[in-house]
Amino acid sequence: MKPDIKICSLFCILFLFAGCFDDLKVSLDKNMAIETISVGDETAHSFVAEVEIIDEGEGFLEAGFCYSKNDNPPLRITSQTSTLNDSDELKITGLQSATTYLVRAYMWDGSTTVYGNTLEITTDEPNIFQANTQKISLISDNQIDAIGYVDVTSGRVIAYGHQWSMDMDFSGLENAENITRFENEVTSDTVYSSRINIENPYEKYYIRAYATDGYKIEYGVTKPITPNQRDYIKVVKPDESTVWEVGQEVEISWEKSFSSGVNLELYRGLEFKYEIDSNVGPENDYSFSITAGSAFASGDNYRLKIINADNPDTYVFSEQFSIIK
Repeated sequence: MKPDIKICSLFCILFLFAGCFDDLKVSLDKNMAIETISVGDETAHSFVAEVEIIDEGEGFLEAGFCYSKNDNPPLRITSQTSTLNDSDELKITGLQSATTYLVRAYMWDGSTTVYGNTLEITTDEPNIFQANTQKISLISDNQIDAIGYVDVTSGRVIAYGHQWSMDMDFSGLENAENITRFENEVTSDTVYSSRINIENPYEKYYIRAYATDGYKIEYGVTKPITPNQRDYIKVVKPDESTVWEVGQEVEISWEKSFSSGVNLELYRGLEFKYEIDSNVGPENDYSFSITAGSAFASGDNYRLKIINADNPDTYVFSEQFSIIK
């Protein structure tokens, strides 16, 4: 019996057509098609992949890229993936440096997955750099000029600046509040300057430079500075709302930048009235009782004077407060 020419021809056409499906990236069931257009813009830890959705079929739920350092096992959505978000490009991060990756696009409709062609890309050599804290100097009592230096041996740095704190226990840069930051990609050695505004010029500050490539952070040495080296005293109590009552125990408290004791004196207006105590310390608080027989008249123009016991030229007056009997 002669073979049916029509049936043979149909089988040949189907065979040839099926052989094209892998290149066209088409699903027989859903007619979806996707292509991996390009991979590029590589750094030591990332690259950008571009996709073209040729045919959405009956609609898809997800599209993205599969990537791996080799094709064993084959690139499928069970391997590392990154998902597109309303864009035809995706930056894939967190990669190893100087490593070759295979990349291909995928599309999924909830039941069927189709894949694009596979492309290859090699990430850059690792970023090697250092941060150096070069010089810390004063501009004024409330402003510091910090000079930093980024030493780039290879690769790139994407941001740098300074971090400062009032103690040596720096928080991580990710959660730090007291930082300057320059978003500037550099591939060669760079000098930069930070202007740092501070709240308390009498406290010691610790400052260090930093630089990051987005994946690791390098810090320079930590350098201390005290903007205002002069001794200071600040009265905490009494203040303008304070009322001392004769026969009652009253409280005095202060802040100071030196370790020696203080002398406590009471004034009414400009007139010295009473020496409360001398060489008080090392605590920064004091309490005493105004006895009933004290020669204190009721009034609202009293002031407390706190004096450095070792250096009488360093002193401070409180705000005016009241005494009542």
